[in-house]
Amino acid sequence: MFSLFKKRSPPSGKLTLKSRVEQFWEWYAQSAQRFYDVIESGRCPSLANAVSSKVDELLPGFAWVFGPGEGGRGHSFTISGEGVLHRQLLAIYCINRAPKLAGWTFYASRQPGSIEGIQMEIGGHKFDPMEFWITPKIDCEAEKIDITVWHPLFAHFHEESKRLSPLFLFLDEVLGEFGTEQ
Repeated sequence: MFSLFKKRSPPSGKLTLKSRVEQFWEWYAQSAQRFYDVIESGRCPSLANAVSSKVDELLPGFAWVFGPGEGGRGHSFTISGEGVLHRQLLAIYCINRAPKLAGWTFYASRQPGSIEGIQMEIGGHKFDPMEFWITPKIDCEAEKIDITVWHPLFAHFHEESKRLSPLFLFLDEVLGEFGTEQ
């Protein structure tokens, strides 16, 4: 019998999303105090390899970031589908399964924040968000806004996507992931 709604079993040896999410949060709960302590000591970048490795293993295709906790208390951990709708829905599912951990807030998308005093290093070049020049031009006939962006370091990056990556990362930081997308 053929059924569109038949529950499929994962291929032999592969875990379901539910199992992978459960394993991820078990690992995170065991590591949470160490993460908290490392972030408090100002060594957050040292966590990147371990966290990226576990996210890639259990939640491939998702982005992640540490940040401030709700109301500026504690810390946060964000898992994001990076604007890809079906992955964003899965990120919401994942965050809804997060354990309650003292000092931690969990988000399914980048939250709005501040860029005050923040710089970003890409390819050995430090980007300062205050050095971006952004010029909007309204196209009334097409009912859209065209934006021209310039930064003094753009000359070092030949691919447009690499030039604009820092801008979108800064926009995510200021507007949040959904604000930037809108």
